[in-house]
Amino acid sequence: MPSIEAVAPLALDASKFQASETASDFAIFIGPQKSFTQTVLRILEDEIEGTLPLRHNSIGDFLNALGQMNMPVRVVVLDAGVCEAMPDEVRRLAAIDAAEFPGQQAPSLVIAYWSAAEAQAVAAQIKDVPEVQGFLPMNQSIDIWLAVLRLFLSGGTHYPRAVQATVVDTATDAAVEPTPVGEEDCKELLTSREIAVMHEVVNGLQNKQIAAKLKVSEHTVKLHIHHIITKLKVSNRTAAAMKFVETHPPGKA
Repeated sequence: MPSIEAVAPLALDASKFQASETASDFAIFIGPQKSFTQTVLRILEDEIEGTLPLRHNSIGDFLNALGQMNMPVRVVVLDAGVCEAMPDEVRRLAAIDAAEFPGQQAPSLVIAYWSAAEAQAVAAQIKDVPEVQGFLPMNQSIDIWLAVLRLFLSGGTHYPRAVQATVVDTATDAAVEPTPVGEEDCKELLTSREIAVMHEVVNGLQNKQIAAKLKVSEHTVKLHIHHIITKLKVSNRTAAAMKFVETHPPGKA
């Protein structure tokens, strides 16, 4: 599976887009085209139904365009380089009242990084910004990258090992990046029904939606997730999803 960094850079012009008929939400990416390529963002649009990705060069460009957006913004992904260069702008973005976002709550605020050193530097700069809901690794496979994005889009958090020591004081419910687990170990730990539930968790579905899709009660789904968290030795569903996706990428039984 190719990694994010293996995809050739192509610009996605935020001023020249057309929302598809199925698009209902924006996923905003702020940073240079070499970080967020057109190819990668088109993969997101194809794989996560109802989400239209859009890139802006700067936080200022995004804020200037905000009033013209006719769909809710579900997530704002900031390139770590932009954060390092303009930490005060990150605070300005985080401080915007939810009323600034038409018909919705303020979106998830996420930092995208390419190296552990880069992530740690940014985490140290903005550790006083509690609105940041996690860090998105850009050097992972497409499947894992999409899985983390689905978690952010559904309101989850993710703090990889690279930044855990820095953010531990301000992110008490952060998802811990899991210790690698062998495929056979994971298969032995989870039942076929638990695996089916986790596929839907990774896809960003909430308990009620999972229950409807699998034709079980919402209580049963909650019980399955409780058992999964216990078996995988993690603290919450987000961390369980991250451990699960390492050995069960989307599309794998």
